[in-house]
Amino acid sequence: MNVSMGIIKIEINMPEAVQAVEEFRRNRVQAFEAITSELKSAVGGAINHLLQTEMSLFLGKPDQVGNKKNGFKDREYALKGVGCIRIRMPQDRKSEFKSVPHEEGLLEDLKDMNFVVGYLNSILDGLSADESLDPFLLALGRVAKAHGIQKLAVNTKRTRDAVYKALSSAGNPTFSTLHGILDTMGLQLHVEKKRRA
Repeated sequence: MNVSMGIIKIEINMPEAVQAVEEFRRNRVQAFEAITSELKSAVGGAINHLLQTEMSLFLGKPDQVGNKKNGFKDREYALKGVGCIRIRMPQDRKSEFKSVPHEEGLLEDLKDMNFVVGYLNSILDGLSADESLDPFLLALGRVAKAHGIQKLAVNTKRTRDAVYKALSSAGNPTFSTLHGILDTMGLQLHVEKKRRA
């Protein structure tokens, strides 16, 4: 492999690098999925480490004497450009440690329909067969909030409270309700053939 840049000439002869590039060309989808998986793992690990550090600092405050760590609660987040990641949210015995998501920034991002499509798909892609649809419904609820619940309720001929309930963890919307909400926002569900690994 030769790279020429003006006066500088760099020659790299690494069979492993050449083989990796050729493998990437042949299996772009698998390579992309592997890179995405590694990225999700790295980002999730970094956030989990930061949360552990934040918890340690929180428990070191004078008003937290006697309070201790009390396990974790798994949560899922969709990150722009990364996808759905699973975070281990630390908990304390007094339940005073809180993580507040940056709702305002997310609500602004959710006004962009291209972002919405990636956001909702990343949530669906992150669900396993034994999970409920709660993460997707909550994500769709955030999208609805960004676009106006009242407008959505009027356009779907449902009450505002019915839309809120349908898009909550207590909701169990019918397909008709889900279709109506998605359709009103200019979205649709579809099925595609599963890629084989």
